[in-house]
Amino acid sequence: MWRTAFVVLAATVVVGAPVLAQTGRITGKVTSAEGARPIPGAQVVVAGTTTGAVTRDDGRYTITVQPGRYTVRALRLGFAPDSVTGLTVTANGETTADFSLATSAATLSNIVVVGYGTQEARNSTGAVASVDSTQFVQMSLEGMPRTRALANSEGLVRV
Repeated sequence: MWRTAFVVLAATVVVGAPVLAQTGRITGKVTSAEGARPIPGAQVVVAGTTTGAVTRDDGRYTITVQPGRYTVRALRLGFAPDSVTGLTVTANGETTADFSLATSAATLSNIVVVGYGTQEARNSTGAVASVDSTQFVQMSLEGMPRTRALANSEGLVRV
């Protein structure tokens, strides 16, 4: 009796293990819509999961998934996201999903720089000074690198 149960259990594990281990791959390339240049560092994610990959320097990626139908989304700061729906992945198969991302301006909220950290403008109290983009450009054009422009602008920014 024990011997029969052991043989059945062992056969199930040996025959069933390869079935459980079968996966497929989603591969592709993420490029810019303007000029078709590769976009390194883009996130490619299977929608509704935490499974994904980051593109390499050549814009290519590979994601390993279980067989099934998927929607895949590509994201990168400075670009509009793109999705491919209805990708069918088979066991031991490879499905290709290429993305062409159009540039998109990113809008940021106001941030106040203080001597010991940052905070949102609505949480700021006390003396506050603003530097608009024209002043920033003017300061950098006067021979001062942009990274040092704010640090050397007495009377405009108080730290």
